[in-house]
Amino acid sequence: MSKPNPNVKSGDLLSLVILLLGAFIVLLPLFVVFLTSFAPTAASPENLSKNNWSLANYRVAWQQGKFLLAFANSTLV
Repeated sequence: MSKPNPNVKSGDLLSLVILLLGAFIVLLPLFVVFLTSFAPTAASPENLSKNNWSLANYRVAWQQGKFLLAFANSTLV
């Protein structure tokens, strides 16, 4: 049977738990936005189904956003 590591303090464990909770709180909205970007236009996070995910939103954004022109301008500058 192994002994507990004497170098790990309870304060370190508490700090780790608080940091992980903070990271979860910060990253959860970004994850939801990422997931809903694959959903149809009228979908909300509550009614996302795995059957109707697509890249159509990214195609529309690429076409309407003129990203190619922006990349060319950035390259020129």
